[in-house]
Amino acid sequence: MILPDEQIRKLILAQGLADEKTLEPVERLARDTKIPLAEALVKKGGVLTDEQVGGLTASALNLPFVILSKAAIPEDVAKIIPTRIARRKKQSPKR
Repeated sequence: MILPDEQIRKLILAQGLADEKTLEPVERLARDTKIPLAEALVKKGGVLTDEQVGGLTASALNLPFVILSKAAIPEDVAKIIPTRIARRKKQSPKR
């Protein structure tokens, strides 16, 4: 993960996304299974969504965060995506 577990932990607590009681078992799981805390929070613990972790990370790094699945691709950009790639990625370029 881009941010260390401790920094993710501090951000979660500071923003009130979870409390100590909720984080403890997920941190233990992350440690025991040797996976990043962010991954444990999303995949194993169901405490946060991928979007929440992405937002936290982007915020900490002063970067914008965009959920691409919800973003519209401008027509002029869609036209330059090769059809074979668009099909593979399940996008449909306008031709």
